Amino acid sequence: MRCLVALACFLAAFSTIAQARPWGLSTLILYDISGPAADESPSRHGPTNPALFSQIIGTWQDKRCGMDINSIRLSSSGGRLTGQFTAHPVRGDVRSCSITLGEPTQLQLVNPGFDGKVLWFFLDNKGDKPEIRLLLSGKTLMFENEKGSPNPILYRKIE
Repeated sequence: MRCLVALACFLAAFSTIAQARPWGLSTLILYDISGPAADESPSRHGPTNPALFSQIIGTWQDKRCGMDINSIRLSSSGGRLTGQFTAHPVRGDVRSCSITLGEPTQLQLVNPGFDGKVLWFFLDNKGDKPEIRLLLSGKTLMFENEKGSPNPILYRKIE
């Protein structure tokens, strides 16, 4: 079921049919929701390591077409990672940069963790709580499911 939701979000975001359609929260956020269902194997990351949080603390920006599309703001307190995800609904075709942005939506990260290579968290998106996994490479975070993709969504550290 999660993969079908991910596919629907992806197709809605990049299809020409979706260009004239009003966007709701379910279609504005592009992220990996292919995390394990209850009957699948556990996540592909190690245990969280607070000693490594300094590598990811700050703001990470998804900037495309010269616009700030999404951001992830991370902080830590008492050995716990906390944060917020901000997303703008996108109308138009991102590939040709013919887009406009709607008002941002902010969601708190639920149970975030970091093992030195993978940042993971959940977002409470209308009851569905998919696990999001991003791979760290220098000052870039990339969705785990887009590794090897010709045009991955990248988050770059800005502060």
